[in-house]
Amino acid sequence: MSYYVSDSDSVEALKNDYTILKTRYNKKYVRVTLAEAKPGEALCIALTVYAPTHYMTGSGTPISCDEMTVYIVAYPRYPETPVIAFYPKDRILCSVNVFSSGLACIDPWKPFTSSLITVADKLLNDIIHNPVVSKYNSPANPYNLQGWHKANVEEGNFPTLDPKLLYASELPDLPRRKHTPASALPPMPPRKIERSIYE
Repeated sequence: MSYYVSDSDSVEALKNDYTILKTRYNKKYVRVTLAEAKPGEALCIALTVYAPTHYMTGSGTPISCDEMTVYIVAYPRYPETPVIAFYPKDRILCSVNVFSSGLACIDPWKPFTSSLITVADKLLNDIIHNPVVSKYNSPANPYNLQGWHKANVEEGNFPTLDPKLLYASELPDLPRRKHTPASALPPMPPRKIERSIYE
């Protein structure tokens, strides 16, 4: 199926999704900020999680830490075009879903179903080592980490934070339009039907 997203539609979609991200997560554990977009990028977002996690060393040894940042990059014509996510080279998440280059393996992109929100949700859960998002058959899986991850799940070490704590307990109230009772509305003129779609 072919789609066309105008520049203004793409900008609006990015603004809307960024606004949702800013209110979706618990500020105690998750910080959402704009990062500098490079030429050719429409938007770059930094997600920082403040919770126990692990990063990789060059030899594949997991090192524990208390915070992790991942970047999501969106491109022109979003949400038709997929986003990418990556970790800084000196702080790559130790996960079966992350390549040794730092590129995160995200789910296949489905235009107008996948979004910054669906990607952010997966990344944040991956950072706390939530087994729900761990794909042991991922093409990334550096250093064959599935044994390390499974052992920590069985020992009760993973996830390192209750996943519910990532999310805001209450979303702020959105402005609502006043309800107008049907009796106060002017009557609708009858519509003339040219022909039925079933004919």
